[in-house]
Amino acid sequence: MHQCARVLNNKNAKVTRVAKQLLERLKSNSKMSNSEIVNDIRTRFSVGITSSTAYKAKKLALEIIEGDANRQYSLCYGSIVQSWKKSVKAIHAK
Repeated sequence: MHQCARVLNNKNAKVTRVAKQLLERLKSNSKMSNSEIVNDIRTRFSVGITSSTAYKAKKLALEIIEGDANRQYSLCYGSIVQSWKKSVKAIHAK
């Protein structure tokens, strides 16, 4: 039976990787604290991260989420403007 203790200081836990893992969790709970993030990553992946890494990963993940929301809004707004322009052209063509 293997008896080695689990090592939680994994240098492979980069901010970008942690941010990717946080995306879905932060979409439902954007107020997640750094200590909650540290505990979540430790529990789900058995990887220890620092509070600083948690902070940076949360910031990056929220930027990705906000960017997606802004992009979706601009796409929606753009299609509304195009529809409006078509309607105006149709009215003027009559």
